[in-house]
Amino acid sequence: MRASRSDFFKAALEAVQGPAAEPTLQAAAPQPTAKAFEERPTRPGALLDIRV
Repeated sequence: MRASRSDFFKAALEAVQGPAAEPTLQAAAPQPTAKAFEERPTRPGALLDIRV
């Protein structure tokens, strides 16, 4: 019984440690411009200075 459990975990570990997948390249999101910040509405309480 123990041998079968051991074999199961060895097989699972080998499957996980298989060849590493190559990372895919993704384009970075464009940086927001100053105009975009001006057009965005402010949230209620955004100007509050809360200190604890």
